[in-house]
Amino acid sequence: MQFQSLGHDPHAQCHVLTVGPVRLMLDCGLELTSFAVHRPPGDGSEGTSGDAPETGPCGGRMRVRAPCFEAFPVETIDAVLITNHMNMLALPFLTEYTGFAGQVYATHPTLQMGLKHMEELVHLAQSMTERDLADPAPRATAQTRVSDGFGAGNLMYSLKDVQACGSKVQGVAYMQPMDLLAEGLRVIPVSSGFCIGGTNWLVESPFKRIAYLGPSSSTTMRHPSGIDTEPLIGSDVLIVSDVNVAVREPPVRAMMEMVKTAQSTLAGGGHVFIPSYPSGLLYDIIELLRTKLQTVQICCISPVAEYCLAYAGIVMEWLCSSRQEKVYIPSEPFGHQELKRRGQLHTFASITAPEFGQMYQANRANPTVFFVSHPSLLLGDIQYFLTTWPQSSRDALICIEPDFSPAAVREQYPGLRMQLYYFPIDLRVTSRALGKMIEDIDPQHILCPKALADCIPKSTARCVTFAHLQTVLLPPVKGPAPDRFLSATVEPHVMDGLYRPVTDGPWAPLVCDLHTVNGKHVVGLEDDNRPTKRRRGPSPPVQP
Repeated sequence: MQFQSLGHDPHAQCHVLTVGPVRLMLDCGLELTSFAVHRPPGDGSEGTSGDAPETGPCGGRMRVRAPCFEAFPVETIDAVLITNHMNMLALPFLTEYTGFAGQVYATHPTLQMGLKHMEELVHLAQSMTERDLADPAPRATAQTRVSDGFGAGNLMYSLKDVQACGSKVQGVAYMQPMDLLAEGLRVIPVSSGFCIGGTNWLVESPFKRIAYLGPSSSTTMRHPSGIDTEPLIGSDVLIVSDVNVAVREPPVRAMMEMVKTAQSTLAGGGHVFIPSYPSGLLYDIIELLRTKLQTVQICCISPVAEYCLAYAGIVMEWLCSSRQEKVYIPSEPFGHQELKRRGQLHTFASITAPEFGQMYQANRANPTVFFVSHPSLLLGDIQYFLTTWPQSSRDALICIEPDFSPAAVREQYPGLRMQLYYFPIDLRVTSRALGKMIEDIDPQHILCPKALADCIPKSTARCVTFAHLQTVLLPPVKGPAPDRFLSATVEPHVMDGLYRPVTDGPWAPLVCDLHTVNGKHVVGLEDDNRPTKRRRGPSPPVQP
């Protein structure tokens, strides 16, 4: 078994796993902590790449950092396994700009939410480049910060690329086995508890069982289906990719502290601004606000906010049991539908929408909680609120995403008058929870990034670490001989050379070559070894 990591960022997963003749890509994440704006040559401003083309899928201006596909022959990859919607944002770069021709597997919610998050990125990229053309001054500090060491990057893909990419993904359900090209090798998605449709993957062959542990969550009191580790028990190899290594408040406690801060800000007459994604954690926070603040006004601003809120209410089978039970009451699984009917929840594609101005004029006297894209603070309408919005010291900017530290916010936006708060809500399993999972799974080998080596508890399993672009070979798995045989197609000219002695029963000695092409086994002979006529005597002994 061979393993290689292609991702730049620890939280933007992309790995290649080779099991026998089959090559699997595990996740295809996009680095979201760095963005760059390319300025065409000769415009008199500083750019990220002076010799870059002036046009591209998004006007040739915004660049992102995709995995290092050039470091691996991606055209040889048989399948891509996606764990959640955030780990498929680089997929259009693979399916539309390389020679990849394999299959992509993701759960149905992961596929739908992933496509919407891709669409949001495309829209935000377009608005980012348009604002930079009109007035680059407000972004000067941020542009300098993200350009350092960024390199050329990748031109952002287009909506057409997103649609083409989505057509190549096969939606699956939890515990639905999929047989791959090589006979006997199958992959099974297992609930990870991280988000709606979030999965871990089990790769089974007649010789070994490999568990890929992507971003997972054991946090209770949340909306997704809970984590399921039972199918992973007894795996020979456990691949750990993403763990909460920082010492932070538990997610539920951090959410409660955030809601208390929002409550005190609203009581003081200030607005609350929360840079966030349009799905996932947003559902839980809105539920808490609805419970604690019955008269709260909430505004979600994202090109896909309306869709993401509506979609969460129609995927009952992917939610936790307590929300599934509401169907039989009957009741709605989330409270944001009720808030919308009562006029307390508003969704807008952008602040430029006329409806946003009308809503604000009608409710300007009422303090509001704004959920705005993007958590990185480097693109999206959150930049408008931090630069142009008439701020007050009574307002609050609350950062909740653990992957984006607000340490440089004051430097990036020197005119910021809001109160700045940081409540990182990290839903990934902690090192302690990981230790319990490893104890239950009891693998022979553990494969993890070097940064997570200290989080792996001492056990009988051998721990192997990997770094970016490093190729790792795992030793053979110890265990009993496989109780199954792999079948192969025998070429006709080989059958012509078979001779079965009567005394030997239903077996015939054979001298041949075994080839594996595209995951299929074929028994054949080289041209110079092909028989000219059927043998009449005993066949020569089998050669190794």
